[in-house]
Amino acid sequence: MARLTDQSYLLRCHQVRDHWRDESKRAFLLLTATEQWALFAYFAPSEKLTDAQLIAHREDISAHDPSLRQRAGRALSKLWVASKALETYQAQVAETPRPRIVGVA
Repeated sequence: MARLTDQSYLLRCHQVRDHWRDESKRAFLLLTATEQWALFAYFAPSEKLTDAQLIAHREDISAHDPSLRQRAGRALSKLWVASKALETYQAQVAETPRPRIVGVA
């Protein structure tokens, strides 16, 4: 697998941050706590960091915990799969008519 460049890391940081802030998307809830921790530790979506600060954060956290990059990458893949599945489910539920209950007071 190709190494994560600074530009692709920043892109993923912004994608994860946007996804986390979007109230309509709940795919984070489908991840385990460990997977969520890996994403938050590596991509820092809850922090207000500049691009330069994100790159510095990535270098620091990678030096401190070398396996975090791989764990966060796996969690990110699972997040995107869960997000697509959740979008499909939400679309299907929105299209399915609810049965009318007649005669119930």
